[in-house]
Amino acid sequence: MATSLKLNDETRERVRQVAERRERSPHWVMKRAVEEFLDREEAHEAFRNEAREALTQYRKDGEHLTLDETLEWMSRWGTEEETRAPECHR
Repeated sequence: MATSLKLNDETRERVRQVAERRERSPHWVMKRAVEEFLDREEAHEAFRNEAREALTQYRKDGEHLTLDETLEWMSRWGTEEETRAPECHR
């Protein structure tokens, strides 16, 4: 599907320069920029949704780990002392 995009002169020139340095077309640069933007936005949206779901679940059952418990567990990642995640509690 073809889509037009109006860019000001400065942005158009920046796109042209990046395309030239990458030995790609301006079309490739703009397409890549849009795809990367959408990937980032979708990841942020998924993170926010997951956080909302976690808060809803916490409000229902109160189960949690404290920051100190989480940091203690994470400090052992990649070492011989690495363990499974601690159990949540109320």
